[in-house]
Amino acid sequence: MRDTPDIAARVEVTAPYQADPPFEGGADGTIPELDVDEDDPCTALFLEVPDPGDSAASNTFRFTGGDPTSRVFLVAGLHAGSTPLPRCGGVALSIADPREGALRWALPDASGRGEITLQVPAAASGRTVLFQLAQLPSCRVSNLVVQTFP
Repeated sequence: MRDTPDIAARVEVTAPYQADPPFEGGADGTIPELDVDEDDPCTALFLEVPDPGDSAASNTFRFTGGDPTSRVFLVAGLHAGSTPLPRCGGVALSIADPREGALRWALPDASGRGEITLQVPAAASGRTVLFQLAQLPSCRVSNLVVQTFP
């Protein structure tokens, strides 16, 4: 049997491995704003977290990147998943079984901005709800917002 040198003896370790720290913003600690060209119709439809984000309160959902020529629908559900948009060739929401279909809708202004206000019931306290926008007939969907209501 041939004597094989120990591989570990040939590896020099100079320092323990350290993963990069999580992103904590710019040099001053702030998170840079997303650079969005409001004149570009391809700008992503972006949904902000609800304000104030409380149950038993009126909450405002602001968005950017909407097409000013068609309605933007706010949809909600309790579980992540996939729900195809009708007549949209495979485009889907990231919410399984959206509750009561579209909750509310708004028409974006000329810059693509808008807001939808919704009364969140007291029964939502302690629950995590998923929100997403859908814009038809352009078949666009926004980011998914996950909100746990206090």
